Amino acid sequence: MDLRTKSDPSCTLWAWNAAEFHGAVKSKLLVLETHVRKEMHHYSVDTRNAIQLLKMYINTPLPLPYVHLLIMLTKLLFTMLVVESGLKMYKAIKGEEWLSLVIEVFVQLVVPISYQGLIDLAEKISNPLSGDEVDFPGGMYRKTLTDTCNEFIETLGKRHAQAERLYTKQQSENVANLDEKMKDVVLETEYDSN
Repeated sequence: MDLRTKSDPSCTLWAWNAAEFHGAVKSKLLVLETHVRKEMHHYSVDTRNAIQLLKMYINTPLPLPYVHLLIMLTKLLFTMLVVESGLKMYKAIKGEEWLSLVIEVFVQLVVPISYQGLIDLAEKISNPLSGDEVDFPGGMYRKTLTDTCNEFIETLGKRHAQAERLYTKQQSENVANLDEKMKDVVLETEYDSN
């Protein structure tokens, strides 16, 4: 199985961030307290899981037969409502029951519009990140994710540079201390031999 064609780029980015973070901590290039490391790891994992969940919701639509069945039943309900209300209105006109007539006209106007509105609403929320005017701002989410990743990478790079400078400074001090100790050993050896 070729993972390069199956992986999700957004999840791959967060997995890569977590791997780089763990690598920097493990190699002592990034020195952080334990609770900060755990928080950063959980942040990366939670973000990856949220992206996977969102993709699952978007890419797993309601099976087509169910959608067609729902719409067919709604249209059948409309037809039955028209027949029922028509008969009740005929009876109300014949018996001069004006209140019943007004109620049936109201039902005939409100119920189909409500059901049609629900069907349209279901269609709109089936993909919350498409380009419709009522959808979530996918561009803003992408920009925020990009900015967060760039900030994470820049911070990791700065921490890496700081850790590298500190490591180099410590190495220089260790070498200088070792040189001093070696001089002392050489002097003691010369003193003992004299």
